Amino acid sequence: GLISVPLLSLLWGVKKAVTIVLVFQFLLAFLLIKIHKSIRWDVARTVMLAIVIGSIIGAFSLNYFREKILLLILATAIILYFAKILFSNSHKLNNNFFSLFCGFTGSWFQGVVGTGGPLYVILLNDYKLKKNEFRASIIALFLIGNTIRMITYSYKGLFITDVNEKILFLLPIFCIAVFTGNKLHNIVSEKFYKNGVYLILTCSLVSLLFKYYSLSS
Repeated sequence: GLISVPLLSLLWGVKKAVTIVLVFQFLLAFLLIKIHKSIRWDVARTVMLAIVIGSIIGAFSLNYFREKILLLILATAIILYFAKILFSNSHKLNNNFFSLFCGFTGSWFQGVVGTGGPLYVILLNDYKLKKNEFRASIIALFLIGNTIRMITYSYKGLFITDVNEKILFLLPIFCIAVFTGNKLHNIVSEKFYKNGVYLILTCSLVSLLFKYYSLSS
């Protein structure tokens, strides 16, 4: 979402971009047919209600918040997490409050600007999950929130003909990307995957800051 939403926003505007990316995030749930046994339900159950509430509020808040401010808040959250890793002897933050905060805030950001994924990544990474558990769990968290968003976006009439045509146009690219990503996941080691998570957070931070400064100019 952090990469695709900004890029698609340049072509088709924020609302259409967020709606299109939502559909593809929702379709990722089909991977759970094969990997659902790897979901860490002890983690997912902790944040389910927070994700549902955050998704509903976020979806109906799409028109009411300045994107620039939201991007800065999300970037600050990632910076604080990296600071915790670098300067604290204990990297673990997980507790009920932290889990609920990440679940609610991440799903709220997803609903408003489609870029709340880094908070889900921070939450799951803090639990030191194995790569299979991490992938299955984050897809499950997205599914919970995205189901709510699909319903609310449909209610708001965001799935117009133009959006649906663009989704069909991008569908083959999405399928190729998922197939390639699935193959790579089976090859990489646990250590490489963990480093990849930090790389994703770093790229997310750069993307957020770039978009923030582009909106400022």
